[in-house]
Amino acid sequence: MKSLIFGYLFAFFGLVTAAIIVILLGNDYSLFLITAPLAAFLTGIVAWKILVNHSVSWIRIISAGLISSILSHYLCWLLTGIGFLICYYLTGGCTDSLGNPPSGITEQFTGSFSMTLFSLCFAGWITVPAGIISAFISRLIIRKRENVLQSGKIE
Repeated sequence: MKSLIFGYLFAFFGLVTAAIIVILLGNDYSLFLITAPLAAFLTGIVAWKILVNHSVSWIRIISAGLISSILSHYLCWLLTGIGFLICYYLTGGCTDSLGNPPSGITEQFTGSFSMTLFSLCFAGWITVPAGIISAFISRLIIRKRENVLQSGKIE
């Protein structure tokens, strides 16, 4: 349950970042409105469960935010590439500017690494602090909920 708080909060920041990218770069990036929040949600949950669930410290909280924000870029590109493949096979669309189909699934796994490096340079200044801030806010929400539950007061 605690990891879901971080996942949802970080997914919100992923959606906001994707919306900014779509506004700045155009509708060619509209698939990010799905893949960025999904990637943020999934990496956030996993990072919180592995790093924070059993041993809470500020270093672990910062690490969960940092690691999930970096890994979410890779997962976002991977999901976007898979989305383009699905679009191509179902509709024949989603080709590049020359009409070529998207890269195959093997190339998606490797190509996502280079795209991750690019996107970290372009949007990492937003996503890395957002991941860390999301982790801090999540910890504050969790602590407040625990205090309310221990005191028996419902506000």
